[in-house]
Amino acid sequence: MTVAGRDSARSFGTWCAVVLLGMGVGGAPAVAADFDAGAGYILTHDSNITRTPDPRAGQTQTVIGGLAYVDRTIELQTQLLAQAERLEYLKEIPNFNPSNAYYVNGAALWTIAPQQFFWIAQDVAREVLVDPLQNNVPSNRDQTNSLSTGPDFTIHLTTTDTAALGGRYGRFDIRGPGDNQRYSGYARWLRQLAPPRTLSLNYEAAHISFPDAGSVLVPYSKVFRQDWFGTFDARFASTNTVTIDAGSTYVTRSGGEDVRGGLTRIMLARRITPQSTLRLSLANQISDTYLDQLREVTSPTVPTEGPPTASASATDLIAGDVYKSRRRELSYVNSAAGMRYGVRAYIRDIDFSQLDLDQEERGWQIDWSWLYSNETLLYANTGYFKRNILSATPQEDREKSLTVGVTVKVSRNISLTAEGGRIERESSTSNRSFVDTRAMLLLGYSTGPLYTVKSRR
Repeated sequence: MTVAGRDSARSFGTWCAVVLLGMGVGGAPAVAADFDAGAGYILTHDSNITRTPDPRAGQTQTVIGGLAYVDRTIELQTQLLAQAERLEYLKEIPNFNPSNAYYVNGAALWTIAPQQFFWIAQDVAREVLVDPLQNNVPSNRDQTNSLSTGPDFTIHLTTTDTAALGGRYGRFDIRGPGDNQRYSGYARWLRQLAPPRTLSLNYEAAHISFPDAGSVLVPYSKVFRQDWFGTFDARFASTNTVTIDAGSTYVTRSGGEDVRGGLTRIMLARRITPQSTLRLSLANQISDTYLDQLREVTSPTVPTEGPPTASASATDLIAGDVYKSRRRELSYVNSAAGMRYGVRAYIRDIDFSQLDLDQEERGWQIDWSWLYSNETLLYANTGYFKRNILSATPQEDREKSLTVGVTVKVSRNISLTAEGGRIERESSTSNRSFVDTRAMLLLGYSTGPLYTVKSRR
C-alpha cells in the first residue's frame, strides 16, 4: 500500500472512532435513549463468485456486528447505525482476499441555545465502486468516509424574517488517492410567507483541498465552490409537500478550467392514503462523491435553519473530479396490514468535468415484503438497469436481478434467514458479461427492533 493509502486508512479509522464516540456522549439523560445491538453469521454459495463469463463457484462466510442508537431530547438529537463485516472465502480464489467493511450512517444535533445556536455532526462510511468499467466484486470496491461538522446560528429579525449563518469542516477519506478536506459556510435569508410555506435566498461557499492531487482520479489540488439559489418549501393540507431549489453553481479549480452550471432540485410528494405515498424528485446540479454520500445521512435537522433542500440519491462512484449530475426519480410506497411494497424508476446522467467516465443510466426496482405472522417475514425484490459508459472506449451494460427470501424468528432475539437470488448481466465488453445464482443463510441475533442484522456491502 502507498503512503497515501496508509494515511487514508488511518484517517478513516480515526474519524469513524471520533464520530461513534461523539454521538454517544451528550448532556441528555441516558434513559431518553434507545439502543440495540446485534451480531450475525452469513454463509453464501455463488455459482459464479468471480462474476466472469467463465463461471467459478465459491463459498464465503461473513461475520457481522453492529448497533443502532437513537436519542431525542431537548438538548441532543442523535441517530446512529454502525456495522462492521468480515468476509472470508472458504476456498482460495486468485485475486480474491479476505476483507473488512464498515458502515456508518449517523448524525447528531446539539441545541446549545434554543432557536439560536446549534452544532451538527454528520457521517457516512461505506464501500464505493472504484472502477465503473469493471464488475461489482469485492476487489473493485473500497472503503470511504464522509464527515461534516460545524455550528449553525439563527437570528430572528422580525416575526416573518430570519437570518441563518453556518460553517462546516468536512473530510472525505478513502484507502487510496482521493482524500480531501473542506471548509464551507452558508448564509440564508428566510421569509415565512404563510404557514407552512417558506421562501429563502441562499449562498454557500466551500474551499476544498486535495493533498494527493496529480493522479488520474484527482486532477487538481484546490477547488473553490460557490452556490447561489432560492428555495421554496410548502406543505398543503398535510398530504402534499413541495420543495424547489433554483440557482447556479460556480466552481474554480487550481490546474483546471472553471465550471459553471445551473442548480435545480425539485421534490414533490403526495400522500395518497395514510398508508401510501407517491414521490417525484428531479435534480440537475454540479456535485462530487463527498456531497452525494452525505445525502444518505438520516439526519436530525435544525428547525430554524430553513426549509430542507430537495435531494438526489447518492452516487456509488469514487472520483475527485466534479460532475454534472442529472437525476429524475419516481417512487411509490404502500404499507398496510403487514404488507409493504414499493416501486421506483429513475434516470441518471453524469457528465464529468475532466475524467473520461461520462455515464447514462436508466433503471427500475420493485420491493415487496409480507409479515405473514409475528414470527415469519416473506420478501422479494427485482430490478433492472441499463448503463452506457460514454468514454473513449464505450461500454453498455444491462443487468437484471431477482431475490426472494424468508426470515423466521426462532426466539425473541434470534432469527434465521434463507435467501436465493440471481443476477444476470449483459455487456458490450465480452469479459464483463456473467450470470450468478446465489443461495444464502443468515443466523442473526439482535437485542431489539432498532437494529436488524444484514449485509450492507
